[in-house]
Amino acid sequence: MGMIDLSKWYRAAERPVSKWPSMTLGEITGAIICFCLALLLSRVGFFTRPWEDLILSARFFGRGMIKYQEPVIVKIDEESLQAIGSWPWPRSIYADALYQLSQEEPAVVGLDLLFQEPDPENDFILAKALEEVKMPVVLGIELELEFVKRFWSNRLQV
Repeated sequence: MGMIDLSKWYRAAERPVSKWPSMTLGEITGAIICFCLALLLSRVGFFTRPWEDLILSARFFGRGMIKYQEPVIVKIDEESLQAIGSWPWPRSIYADALYQLSQEEPAVVGLDLLFQEPDPENDFILAKALEEVKMPVVLGIELELEFVKRFWSNRLQV
């Protein structure tokens, strides 16, 4: 049986082994800059944001449209007054608005308006719209002070 000469292995083990591959100062600096740049870009979502946006868009597309959950206020502004005309507006305009709103299926619609002047033809159009739309509509009322006094005097004992 032959002998194994371990001396060459022993001498190799005595030599210091560098843990870092031999790199020049420029290569080390470039590696540090690349690492810092990659870290910065990952923190701002450079690598993940396109995928995140794509996945989120796919989820919304698959889910479909949902109904708006927050209250929405539709108000009469100056632009509307210029387009439609001066106040008061015919009730047929409110009827058209109710038909359009009903297509969005709101939980409830409130009209904070007083219809003080009679307008028989347009009153009928608005009444018909109030019957046909499949949503609750709350209308404003005006109470006379005498009525309020009579109503509450029977109920409150001061």
